[in-house]
Amino acid sequence: MNEFRYKDIILSAEERAKDLIHRMSIEEKVAQLQCYNPKDKNGPNLENSFQYGVGAIAFLAAAWDDSKEMVADKLRDYQKKVMARSRFDIPALFHIEGLTGALMPEATSFPTGIGRGSAWDPELEYEAGKIIGKEMSAVGIKHALAPVLDVTRDARLGRQGESYGEDPTLVSALGTSYVLGIQNSGENDDYNIMATSKHFIGYHAGQGGIHAAATNVPERELQEIFGKPFQSAISKGNLRSVMNQYGSVNGEPVAASKYLLQDLLRKEMGFNGLLVADYASIEELFTRMKVCEGKNEAAVKALNAGFDLELPTPSAYGDNLVQLLEEGKINIKLLDETVLRVLTEKFRLGIFENPFPSSYEKINEVFNKEESKNISLKYARESLILLKNNGILPLDATDKKVAIIGHNARSTRSLFGGYSYGSVLELAMGARNTMAGIEVQTDEVLWRNKKKDTYPGSIIDVEIPKLEQVASKAYKHCKNILEQFEQCCPNSDIQYQYGYPYVGNDTRHHEDALKLAKESDVTIVTVGGKYGWGTSCSTGEGIDSSSINLPQCQEEFLMKLGESGIPFIVVHLDGRPISSDAADQYASAIIEAWNPGEFGSQAIVETILGTNNPSGKLPVSVAYSSAQAPLYYNHSQGSSYHVQTGSPFTRYIDLPHTPRYYFGYGLSYTTFAYHNLQIEKSKIKPFEKIHINFEVENSGDKDGIEIAQIYVCDKVASLVRPAQELVGFCRIPLEAKQKKKVGFYIDPSQFAFLDEDMKWKIEAGEFDVMIGSSSEDIRLKTNVYILEDGYTQSKNREFYASYKISEYASEN
Repeated sequence: MNEFRYKDIILSAEERAKDLIHRMSIEEKVAQLQCYNPKDKNGPNLENSFQYGVGAIAFLAAAWDDSKEMVADKLRDYQKKVMARSRFDIPALFHIEGLTGALMPEATSFPTGIGRGSAWDPELEYEAGKIIGKEMSAVGIKHALAPVLDVTRDARLGRQGESYGEDPTLVSALGTSYVLGIQNSGENDDYNIMATSKHFIGYHAGQGGIHAAATNVPERELQEIFGKPFQSAISKGNLRSVMNQYGSVNGEPVAASKYLLQDLLRKEMGFNGLLVADYASIEELFTRMKVCEGKNEAAVKALNAGFDLELPTPSAYGDNLVQLLEEGKINIKLLDETVLRVLTEKFRLGIFENPFPSSYEKINEVFNKEESKNISLKYARESLILLKNNGILPLDATDKKVAIIGHNARSTRSLFGGYSYGSVLELAMGARNTMAGIEVQTDEVLWRNKKKDTYPGSIIDVEIPKLEQVASKAYKHCKNILEQFEQCCPNSDIQYQYGYPYVGNDTRHHEDALKLAKESDVTIVTVGGKYGWGTSCSTGEGIDSSSINLPQCQEEFLMKLGESGIPFIVVHLDGRPISSDAADQYASAIIEAWNPGEFGSQAIVETILGTNNPSGKLPVSVAYSSAQAPLYYNHSQGSSYHVQTGSPFTRYIDLPHTPRYYFGYGLSYTTFAYHNLQIEKSKIKPFEKIHINFEVENSGDKDGIEIAQIYVCDKVASLVRPAQELVGFCRIPLEAKQKKKVGFYIDPSQFAFLDEDMKWKIEAGEFDVMIGSSSEDIRLKTNVYILEDGYTQSKNREFYASYKISEYASEN
């Protein structure tokens, strides 16, 4: 028998891990459940702590003056120190945020999650995942804290912009594509980067739209809606890591829930990878949620629930864990099962053989590739949504005087949302942190500790001095919207006025901006907040709002423009969608731009000028007011905005029941027509595919892309079912007057629901099948009848329809 079987690369990862565990002491095993956070200057460090090594290292982000080479050097140095402390040279698993790209200098930046949800493009999400994975891997980072698979229904929550949207099918398709892309980003047969889905489960359904608040939802809704994207990523994407949410679900703290994390996630859903604790969430069992008296009890609960890594620093999984094991208060077999998972994934990732970053030459080959930049630009273009257009767009700005107004027009930072390197620069410069579970230390002590000025009418801190200078330096090719207009329109007279900030009620600069607008041929108004970390942001993690509407300083300015009869174009940047009475009433056009990333300004200006025909569709329903929250299209039959009662009031007395903008809605510079719906079989058995065909025609005179959407409705069911459910979608590029044939293949297991006995049932009966341009704009409709009941398992379901697009064979 080989004395060092764990070194034998011929053996499986699990075989190697089992051999290594038998050689390890309790102290060495516990070390593999711990994490070191270099940003925590007051916590344990590699000089004085972690004498047996450490399981993971939190690589949050580099400082603003770092480079990708410096990141690699730091990682190499940390890794050498960790391995030197381990008798078996066990390397650490480095993790970093990956929602909009690797959170480090020079990494490719993509739109935020809600912006990518607006593109409805799983193929492009797969490519983005591959790029993010390659860049992480090049500098030695193998654990990505992404994608966010939360289904979001409440715009009050500051983290709405992290999610792909409100629909579980859309989130499933995009999230699974990200997982497949990033985990297969390397050249190995096995996966190269470990994706981490978050935040399991129901996080965005917290009470009041408040971060980490209690989630109280029925069990069926929890699994059918909020659990579906996680199940899809596990079943179809081989998801290797899951992170919990901070709050409780139906009174049970997720971080201590054997039911949610063992029975549901591991047993029912079939997840067999690493379960990692969101930052400080195990510690919060006794500091915030008060379900434990201290760290010892929290450690027992967390291990029993199945947590493999405590992030970002040891608290419950500290030296006390060794004592608990030695005293028999925790079964050593439980520890071995946990360590086995950690080591198995490390072997699978290949970090025992390749623990260090690539060479500078290889890193430079991977970073700043033209192909990666082109994918980012394409995503920025696809993420933009045209919400309104009275014919002013596309704009011919030649020889015109163009007024550009608003803080965001001259802000590079506004292009980057939460969990982007652009937003983390504020923390690196010394902004007061709002990121849960972590205190970021910086050298900007004087700025951090001084009394902050706030914007009038708000509690939001005024931006750090030189933020724009630093943001522009980090993305030297990235221009703000004003600069991009000046570059693209050399024959136009471009003038700028500040007008107002991104939050509060400061109207002091309105008159100067109104004067410019009156003197100009065209007025472009940038509105919205600032999305990110820190108390100078108006939305983000821990930054929730009771209002989802534009701030007073912006809404009043739009009213003044409209009442003056000045035509204007609105560009909105933020982590939640625009909700504005003044924009709806007076704006000539509205573009929802979210936070589109490093090529956002180019995509925005191209869209206004017409070189990019917008194709984005809303991934969320947009409410008139937060009083409507939570608001979503796939509400149950007999409830929400489709209800028509015998009462004369089919609305609130002061608001409609209906959304301001419907899920799936978005305009184009051309028009699309749907024709010739055909269904192969209208009566099927529960495990037969539904095959439907239809045609989509570009009936306008400009090339464009239509996103066709398929919804179903169970006409009569044994339990209350949704009024509509998205089951499939596809992007269809069409030249002017071109027609294409689209075929969809729908598995009836997509209709399965939890019956009276909590079994996944494909119920017999008639279903409406609806094809359209949005959830409200249905163009074609047919019916299918499932002849008999069928039963399946959660992990064996399908989660979104497949499709095929072919050229239309004309009679000519």
